[in-house]
Amino acid sequence: MLQDIKKLGRKYDIKNVSDGYAKNFLIPRGLAETATAARTKDIEIRTRNKEEKDEKQKSLVEALSEELTRHPLEFKVKTGKKGELYASIGGKEIEVEFKKKGIDVKVALEKPFKTLGEHQTEIDLGFGKKKKIEVRILAEE
Repeated sequence: MLQDIKKLGRKYDIKNVSDGYAKNFLIPRGLAETATAARTKDIEIRTRNKEEKDEKQKSLVEALSEELTRHPLEFKVKTGKKGELYASIGGKEIEVEFKKKGIDVKVALEKPFKTLGEHQTEIDLGFGKKKKIEVRILAEE
């Protein structure tokens, strides 16, 4: 299979399907191709590479999880005379900070942070690991 297909299988799975389904639907749409010996070997190599990459990413996530416990994420922002923020800090800004560190995370905030101080949020580090982190918003001097 070249793509995930609901109720059939995931990408790189080898499945037995009827000839008509394969010839008339899957192959013409680029969803699958015939499993030859060479193609099967190629799929095994790709699967192994993906598993190795996932293991590296998983260990990176574990290390990041420990680092986040010790060091909160900090943002320095411009503020007005009374300490109000000119721009709020939302999920996208937090995701960008993690991208700078080479990590893809998902952040779902109920509402963006609009005040100075310490805030708590939960991030999805992937691999079923979620972590509550502290986000500090400081005034830029």
